[in-house]
Amino acid sequence: MPNKVTGGSTTPLDSYSSTSSPSSSGNPQSTRRSSERPTGDASLRGLQSLGGQSTPQTRRENVTNQAAAYASHPNATYYSAAVHQVSSTLQDNGLGITQRSHDSVLGNLQGIHDGTQTHTGAHLAESASFGRDAQQHLRAGEYRDGAVTAFGSAINAAASMTVGPARDFETARQHPDPQISSRATASLHNDFETLPSPKRD
Repeated sequence: MPNKVTGGSTTPLDSYSSTSSPSSSGNPQSTRRSSERPTGDASLRGLQSLGGQSTPQTRRENVTNQAAAYASHPNATYYSAAVHQVSSTLQDNGLGITQRSHDSVLGNLQGIHDGTQTHTGAHLAESASFGRDAQQHLRAGEYRDGAVTAFGSAINAAASMTVGPARDFETARQHPDPQISSRATASLHNDFETLPSPKRD
């Protein structure tokens, strides 16, 4: 199984012109579709078309486009559709995303697509990432951004105890790939130990 891929190397399809470049720092900045996986070649072309720039808004657009691409895949789960819906709403309201959370979301999208990330793990990662962003936004006096990211952190924390484990429970019971099934089972034991051990049909 390939290692989980981070958002820095996960890029939109060739049909999208928006992408992002890695940031040299993890500090948050004020934040005013096809069925195939994104490719590295698309990343290079998209980065060149943007002149290598990365802003909260271009990163937000990239997340929205990437989530749409993953959601259109035949085997997509609720996660990519949920990311697309939320990111589209935030984009329409002029809210960007930090480099750290951008990379975290894209890494989770690809990880779930590849079977190298669990839904519970993805929600836990998003809760932690958005929580750190919220703290730094609030310290910088960016109260709107802080409130939005704090809410995102809380929503993902709730999802990590509800829909995430429920989906992983079904994956553990029914997925045909034993490695993916075992990973989901391990997540239930490690991340959400209150659920019973799943038994395969």
